[in-house]
Parts: sequence; structure tokens; C-alpha cells
Amino acid sequence: MRYSCSKLNIYLLVSVVILYTPVLSQSTDLSLEWTTNNNIPFLTELENTIEDEVAVLSTVKGIIVIYKGQVVLENYYNGSSVDDVYNIWSVTKSFISTLVGQAVDMGMMDDPDSSASNFFPDYDIYYVESIKLHHLLGMSSGYQEDWGFLSNSTEEILSGEANGPGAFFYNNNACHLNAHALYYGTGQTPHEFASTYLFPFLGIEDPPWSDGYLDINNGSYGLQLNLRDMVKLGQLYIQDGFSGNEQVLSTEWIERATSPQVDTNWGNYGYGYLWWLPQIGLSYQASGAGGQLISVFPDYDLVVGTHSDGDSQALQAAIRYQIAPLFDRPSIAINEILASNNGCCYDDHGENDHYIELYNSGSDTVDVAGFFLTNDASDHDSYAQIQIGSDSTNIAPGEFLLIWSDGSPSQGILHLDALLSNTGGELGLYTQDTTTVIDIMAYSVQAPDMAYAREEDGIGDWVYMNPTPGLSNATVMDMPCDLGVVYVSEAHASGDSEDYIELYNSGGSDCSLEGFRLDNSEDLEDLTFGAVIVPAGGYWVGYENQDSSFTSALSDSGDIIVFADPGNNILIVTLEELQESDGIELSQSFDANGFGCYTEPTPGTANGDCITLRNDENLLLPKRLALHQNYPNPFNPTTNISYDLFEGASVDVHILDISGRMVKKLVSGYHKVGNYSVQWDAKDDKAQTVSAGVYIYSFHINNHILNKKMVLLK
Repeated sequence: MRYSCSKLNIYLLVSVVILYTPVLSQSTDLSLEWTTNNNIPFLTELENTIEDEVAVLSTVKGIIVIYKGQVVLENYYNGSSVDDVYNIWSVTKSFISTLVGQAVDMGMMDDPDSSASNFFPDYDIYYVESIKLHHLLGMSSGYQEDWGFLSNSTEEILSGEANGPGAFFYNNNACHLNAHALYYGTGQTPHEFASTYLFPFLGIEDPPWSDGYLDINNGSYGLQLNLRDMVKLGQLYIQDGFSGNEQVLSTEWIERATSPQVDTNWGNYGYGYLWWLPQIGLSYQASGAGGQLISVFPDYDLVVGTHSDGDSQALQAAIRYQIAPLFDRPSIAINEILASNNGCCYDDHGENDHYIELYNSGSDTVDVAGFFLTNDASDHDSYAQIQIGSDSTNIAPGEFLLIWSDGSPSQGILHLDALLSNTGGELGLYTQDTTTVIDIMAYSVQAPDMAYAREEDGIGDWVYMNPTPGLSNATVMDMPCDLGVVYVSEAHASGDSEDYIELYNSGGSDCSLEGFRLDNSEDLEDLTFGAVIVPAGGYWVGYENQDSSFTSALSDSGDIIVFADPGNNILIVTLEELQESDGIELSQSFDANGFGCYTEPTPGTANGDCITLRNDENLLLPKRLALHQNYPNPFNPTTNISYDLFEGASVDVHILDISGRMVKKLVSGYHKVGNYSVQWDAKDDKAQTVSAGVYIYSFHINNHILNKKMVLLK
């Protein structure tokens, strides 16, 4: 039996290296605790800016920075802590706007352009006919301030002094009418409504909220939240109203609430539906007295929140002019690397080269032509520039671009100097000025055909995974089967149409047989598989001459079955002469190494027990010399090395380092015919634990030497 198997085989010919398969990252589930990301490339710059601009303010209590749905910085000051709850003052207004939007979305309330009399039908007040809910949400109802509003009845507030609608007038009294409109439309107080339709999706549990007439909660101020919970409202808006997979607020309402609805005549501030719209910074903001802020920058995927007892203007200036600009850089991330390509993926020249995958997590197309990649940020001579001259360097939102790090820039715009090493290193991505860092990462020893990639595209932690070049790392792919993990497990050869071949997937994941071939000849001209999925622990059974099955007749006097992967690695099993037992034609069952015995037929189910016939005991013995790939690989701290002997012989197994120096003599002595397995615990001949890296296990028998590589991780 000839048998060769790699850890993973994805046989791709990537002729178009920008793949138009946009998969935007799933929105953060805001009902859960925030996750943190301490690996943004400009974290030190951000920390220094906040230290210089925010920490020096004597009244600031806390600041939290949310970038791409994760906490990248969170600090508390002046005796405050993460669990402290504060009155968020007029940030409450933006929560009320959200609740009204939800009620409108669900048809519980009429459109804001409807007359206010639709929302208060029980009161025959002339002025109410002249205004709309739109005016109440946009601070343009004409009502004057009345600080006793919380205890006033609905009729008393509606009957208050008014100067006619249209002009902006910041007014808590009139704003509170939005809470009354919500109450009459839904039959629930704002707290009750939010406890069903909003708070659970933001992970907020029964927050204090002041109330008054009919227990209607204060629609202008009085909601109390900690900082982590407060900023979730801003993230909900950035995520188009989604919390995880649940959309709790429509994109139409978000667009309406954060678009100018009235001319404020307040200089750089516009106003939406109870959201402030600073004209500088392309943002919107919920703002409460003293510096309770939710500043939202959708173009940067950024939310900044603060609690404070004063210095609101200083905080707003720091956020808008110092903190947010740090995030004004291309939304490109190094998303995946493959630094040891032994047969995984092919570039547009049919070569197995290292690759670097870039991902655009933003909302605009980015042209990375002229950007630099480097494996040593301190050495500008090591900077390799992505070539200019083709639109192939454009990355649209949610898409990926493969850069081949092969040392052959002459092969095309997307080919660069060799920047990756399977022994580990660092990789940085910079803009054309070579000083603005976009992303930077470090990696250790890389196993053959195993990618090092972000668990979530653009922002996730780095993990080892099967390569997904040009696809989302979160994609559940039809991964190619691994020869030896999927193997010929049973066959029936009688020379008639009832003959079958069974394949078994012994792995823990579903896999695809696409490109695999099956025949009773090494010509492999019979069956080439399409996109056939074999479930984990499941079977494929093909009957002779059925659709999408083999056609070669299996001989009842003995035959072979040849099973090959797309890389022409082959596994051959030998069929012996057909036998019967108690009048039943027997099948032949095999293990992953091709060792077989006679069994009763069990197509598509677990093989039965071996049936001993007169002379078949030799079928259980190896018929070829074989050294198998160690398992697991990569490994830490132990791995198993297996080998098969078809005749007795003296055997030595040595562990060598990558330079060929002896590390450990693992096996030495005479072996009988049989199957063997030995474990290595990553220690040398002196019982000292060896360092991480690539090692060779060398198998010596008679005049033959077989070598295979393995990777020790730390």
C-alpha cells in the first residue's frame, strides 16, 4: 500500500485573488458582557491621548472606548469604578427616542408625522392639533419650560404655554410628552416597555428610573446606568438596530433619529430625534448634564462613553478632536496568514506560496495600492510596498484580498517579497507614509498547511485554524477530506451489480470529497467525486453502476481499490478472493491503514467482527512497510508515532532537530512483523524539555531511512 497524508489539503487554484464573497462580521450580542480587545495597533497612542486629555479632568468618573464592538480601553477615575451607577441625565432622552422608535416599528404608535392629537385622543386641546410627534421628538413643539412637569398630568402638560411649532427650543417639559405618548400608545410605562423590548437585548436589568404622574417615567432625565450599560445604546445604533441576530430597532428609525430634523441655530450642533448631531466629526451624540456622553462615530465603528460631574465641553472636545481622529485610518486588518504552504493552496502561477490575507471591515472600498507590509517595523529597508497600477488592490466592504508573500514581485501586483517564516515573526501593515500603522501582529512557529487567523474577521483573537483564503474565518466551510482520516472501510466484490465500496470519515468534522478519485486501477479513470459531503463519523457507500458511483467491476477472485486525494496521494487496499460463511457472501472490512479481514456485509454502518476462515489470519498482518504521520500534529506536549512492518527487522527511530542533530533515540531493537506505535514527550536524551519548533522523526530499517516532519508548539 502506498499511503501519503498531510494534515490538511485544500487544493485551490486562486486565479482571481480578490474574492467577492462579502461576509460582514456578526453584530455584537449586547445582552452579554462586553468582550475586550487589547491588540489594536495604536493602543499606546490611544492610552497616551486619554491620559493627557481625559485623566487630567478633576470631575471625570470614567471613560470607555468601544471599537468594532469590543472594549479597547476602559478607565475609571476619582473614586469611581466599573459597577458605579449614575444618573445619566439627558442621555435618557435618546433612550426615550429609541423606545418610541420601537413602538412605531411595531405599529403600536403612529408615524411621527401624524398629528399629536392621534397620540392624545382623550384631550380636546386646540394647540395639540397644530403639532406633530415629530415636533416633540425634535425639540420644536413650541412648548415652554415647566420644571414641575414630572408630577403634572398629561392634560396639564399639553395645556401649557406654547409659542407655535417649528423653532428649536431645548425643553425638558415638552420632551417628557414623548414618554406620555409612549404610555398611551402601548399601555406601558417607559420602564415597563423597555423591560420587554429593549433592556433585555442590552443586558440591562431593572435600572432605577424616576417617575411621576401615572408612574410614567421621566422622559427627559432620571434613568440610572453604569457606563458599560449606557454605551450599549450607541453600539445598537452602529449595528443597525441589531443585538446579535435580533433586530430590535429598524434601520429606518435610526436613520431618521440621527438625521437633522430641525435647525438649532446652535453653531456646530444639529438635532435629530433626541440625539445631538455635531457638525464636526461625522457623529451623533447622546448628552447629559455634567458630561454623561455617548459619542457615536459610525464611519469609524467607534463608540465612546463617559460619566462625569462636570467639564462636559472639555470631554466632548477631547473625544471629537483628539480620540476619534486616532481611529480615522483605513478599516483594513491583517486577517489570516499561511507561512508554511506544503500543498494547501495555489497562487495564480500554480505555486504553493505563503499568503497574507487582508480584510475590509469598514463601509467604504479601500485601495491598498502603495501600502507597506513589513516583518521588521524598525527597519525601513524591510518594507515591501503593494504595487500600484491595477484596481485589483481595491477591497470592498466585507471582502478579502490575498497577497502572495513569495519573493517574486515580478509575478504580479499582488506578489511581494518573502515576509513570512514558518519559525515565527511579526507582520505590520502601514499606509503610504510608512508611519501610520494600520495593523500589526506577531506569530510563533507555523505548522504545515495550518493557517494563523483571527477567530472573528478583522477583530478576533489569533488562533490556528484550517486555511480559509479569501473567505470569512467564521465560515463553516466544506473542508476537504484528509486521506487516511477518510478511508476505504468496507467493500463487497462478487462480480455483480450488488458490489459496493464504503468510505468512512473517522474525523470530528464533516468534509468534502470533491476532487478525490476512486478506481480498481492506479489509472484512476473511473470515479472523480463532486461536492460530496461525508459527515463526521459517517459513511459514503457507492454501488457499482449507480449514479455518481464507480463503474469498474470488482473481481470476485481478488482485486484492489485505489483511493486518491486531489494531490495524487493514494491509499490502496487489497481485496482477497470472495468467501462465504454459512451461505452468506462476505464483505471485506479495513482500518485506516488498509489492514482488512472478512466480515458480514454492513454497508453504511459500523463494520462487524472479523470472521476467521481457514487461512485468512495473515490478512490482519501488514503487507507493506509504512511510517505514518505523527498524531496529533502540531502537538504539545506529547505525540504518537506509528509504523508498520511486514517482516521482522531491527528498527531505530530517532528524533532530530531541523538541522539534523540528534535529539533523542526513541526506539532501538528487533521487531516482529506487526503494527507499532511509540510516544514522544518532547524531551531529549537528557530528559530535558526541548524548545518549540520543527522536528524530524527518522525511521531506520535495514538499508531504508524514512523521515517525516512534526511541529512542537508551546
